[in-house]
Amino acid sequence: MHASTSRRPAALLARLASAPRGRRGFFHSFDLPSALQSRDFFLHSCCLLLGTSHSPRRRLPSHPWCSPARPSKFLEIKFGFYGEVLGAQIADYLLEKSRLVRQSDGERNFHVLYYLLSGADKGLLERLQLGDTLQYHYLRGGLKGVTRDQAIDVDAAAFKVEFEDLVGCMQKIGFSQEDLDNVFVVLAAILHIGNIEFTKSDSDTAVLGDGTALDKVVGLIGASLEDLKFSMVSFTTITRGEAVRTDYTVDQAEDNRDAMAKALYGALFSWIVQKVNDLLKPKGKAYDDALARAGGVTEAGILDIFGFE
Repeated sequence: MHASTSRRPAALLARLASAPRGRRGFFHSFDLPSALQSRDFFLHSCCLLLGTSHSPRRRLPSHPWCSPARPSKFLEIKFGFYGEVLGAQIADYLLEKSRLVRQSDGERNFHVLYYLLSGADKGLLERLQLGDTLQYHYLRGGLKGVTRDQAIDVDAAAFKVEFEDLVGCMQKIGFSQEDLDNVFVVLAAILHIGNIEFTKSDSDTAVLGDGTALDKVVGLIGASLEDLKFSMVSFTTITRGEAVRTDYTVDQAEDNRDAMAKALYGALFSWIVQKVNDLLKPKGKAYDDALARAGGVTEAGILDIFGFE
């Protein structure tokens, strides 16, 4: 299925399920957020919030969540006997994490990073110690010494609207303010990790440069400063019961830094998918009644794989 259109059958199913009782089914009262019954829920949850970015291969669609560079996923919607939506579940398969740390000419990083910088209020930006988009290595193509505007193509006004839309959608689904704050902290920490720089020592090993970015990461995620410093420039192996430290070269340290950022982003993405599934899984009296009835629960699955066009 074309990646940019999988939201349409999901939206259609939701709208058919909400039609008056009859051949199209109707909604019972059930313990799910009202967002599950709306087209907006499927537009946003199908795109999985953090997993989309802009690619120059095709013109950016009118809805910025629906760009070609996005995760593969499987959406399963469960219906009751009369066609009412009982719940949904999303499985994510592939997330293009490499795009987080490096982008080709004309490509952007994941949308949510620009939305956060353009849409968050001054107080939130100060708490996250965030500034202008051009300050962040991962938003400059992931290349050294690059400050090209064409690689970023920032539309601050549009991104601000999308940020508000994103926050509203997550709140409607059931994310708490604490959940949102944690998401923003991790995203900010990732941007600061990308700004950690290294220099070459006399022995050709990596040495941490200006510690400003590292201090910001520690302040946000509460990690040990000494442990983080050590893990940025070296690793330990155990040989015959003895710990042996190996120092990275500058190139190895940069690869290690980028791997850490990608791991954080991947973990955050998986957590959001799990959170969405926990909030939208079938439950309540309507689901119990449907299970007790022969043929009371049916399923419709939509497989969305990017690049299959």
